Amino acid sequence: MKRILLLLLVLLPACRGEAPEPVSDSAWPRDATWRRVMTLGEADGPEETTFGRIVSLAVTGDGKLLVVDRSVPTVRVFASDGSYLDSWGREGQGPGELRRPDAGIAVLPDGRVVIRDPGNARLQVYSGEGEALDTWPVITGQYINRRAFGVTGDTLVNPDVVNPADPLPEWRLGLVRILSDGTVLDTLPIPDAGRSAHRFVARAGGNTAERDLPFAATEHWAWHPDGYVV
Repeated sequence: MKRILLLLLVLLPACRGEAPEPVSDSAWPRDATWRRVMTLGEADGPEETTFGRIVSLAVTGDGKLLVVDRSVPTVRVFASDGSYLDSWGREGQGPGELRRPDAGIAVLPDGRVVIRDPGNARLQVYSGEGEALDTWPVITGQYINRRAFGVTGDTLVNPDVVNPADPLPEWRLGLVRILSDGTVLDTLPIPDAGRSAHRFVARAGGNTAERDLPFAATEHWAWHPDGYVV
């Protein structure tokens, strides 16, 4: 199995007497620079630090690092100093078990952790200590989703396909808003930016695939802490 390393970086003020790396105008400190503080992972080592395919990361309120390794699958938990603490979940369909987790991981304000579990068509909810608390069957399809969750207050926002019964070329992406008890509040379709008008079909060796034309419009978004989407 291919092994990968997890590189951890931290933004620190530059030490006295050292020239800081340039930082563009932003909210970051102007005298800050990136420094490597640790590397997690080994090509040949114990199971807890041998990664196969990392698909998402999150940091809890008390500083623990959560690493979702899809190849196992499990959620590995590390302290802020990089020491291994625990593993949550294993492959399966039961409570707390995972099948093909993807980029969906979020820490709710009350400390619970939500993992998107597309292989089981659900969201998996853990306590901050890794106890399997609940499952929310709110995923519309079993495809791998590379889009991250958003958290606005006590509401989780899950990017998902809103019309999975339709043929694949007609799928539309929307934002599913989920309350902290698992109740689906509503689904907001992403506005159509006319992307389909800027795509062409490429055929090679009997295979067919759609590609974006150069400089065509594409959709990108970010979650604002005040609770809206840009």
